[in-house]
Amino acid sequence: MIRIRLLLAALAALFLSASPAAAWWEYGHQTVAAIAYLEVTPQTRAGIDRLLRQSKLLDTPTCPARTIEDASVWPDCVKQLGDRFSYAYNWHFVDIDVCKPFDPKGPCAGGNCVISQIERNQRLLANPKLNPRERLMALIFLVHFVGDLHQPLHASDSPLQELEPINSCGEL
Repeated sequence: MIRIRLLLAALAALFLSASPAAAWWEYGHQTVAAIAYLEVTPQTRAGIDRLLRQSKLLDTPTCPARTIEDASVWPDCVKQLGDRFSYAYNWHFVDIDVCKPFDPKGPCAGGNCVISQIERNQRLLANPKLNPRERLMALIFLVHFVGDLHQPLHASDSPLQELEPINSCGEL
């Protein structure tokens, strides 16, 4: 009887233990985008929809951007298209030294990080004189990069230091 109880307790512990967190990838980006879309004004939502209806201008049939959720993962999807979008690789993250006062100018030299690209894409999206394809790409990158900043380890100087018992500045 005791063995059966121990076996049941062990099985219960096995099945009720914490499971690993799901990957951020699509679900995280799509969730951030959907929430943002619901929170904007109806006028802004209509402008977003107007831009997304022109997604064929992107000429990326394997990476659609017809909805805000599609758009939120488009910048990761186009990485598989090779050189065509390789210029944007460093735009998805920023390496900040957490042991020094925050200054985005250092890690974002030349605008080559997520912080600078969020600012850049906001400006591009707000420019009504810009062609629709460029404004659409600005919207897509902006939505994606805001999601990236909410992703663990996309704004860190060393992901492995997060696992050490001593913090990344050498303190206990």
